[in-house]
Amino acid sequence: MELYEQLHRSIESLDIKVEIDLEKGRYPLIDSIENIGDLAGKASEILRSIGVETSEGEIVESLRKKGEDELGSLASYLLRRIVFRGIRERVRDLGWSYGICPVCGLIPIAAISKKIPHGFFAQSKLELRCLCGFSWIYDAFRCPSCDNRARDRFEVIMINSLKIQRCLSCSHMVAIVDEAPSMSGDLVHVVASYSMARLFGEEGGGDR
Repeated sequence: MELYEQLHRSIESLDIKVEIDLEKGRYPLIDSIENIGDLAGKASEILRSIGVETSEGEIVESLRKKGEDELGSLASYLLRRIVFRGIRERVRDLGWSYGICPVCGLIPIAAISKKIPHGFFAQSKLELRCLCGFSWIYDAFRCPSCDNRARDRFEVIMINSLKIQRCLSCSHMVAIVDEAPSMSGDLVHVVASYSMARLFGEEGGGDR
């Protein structure tokens, strides 16, 4: 957790300019960035500061790697965070209702449970939190991967205060925490990823 907090501070200190035409409306936006190499260079600088050497080309290529968990490599993580940091003010009011992130193209595995006012009552909604930092409101029982909305097609697993909601139609999992002042939205995906790795690693005898 300390490492990721350090990385976030480094990203926030950067002077970032993202060259992209948002008016074209091409999603995910990361595929249309014209100066992605420059942004990868900033990620490379941060990695060098923690003793990791990698080239700009390798960092850009890390976005295309498949088969990793959502945290992926530090290179992919940093570049996605830098991209969002550079355009977050421009996408602050972006209306979004799909399961895939419009900024970096990932399907989130982490969410914060929120109570949204709805007439005289409060409705439970999820704030999906993508690895890159973008977040949006989503239905509580709706799979962001396959769009399954049948409640009986979800399995719920509790790990202390963490709730893991697994879709039985496609096996995609979302780790959910209740909204609280002490919970940093930027670190929810870190907690989610490691909690699920520990849980399913233990179930599989450490082979997963």
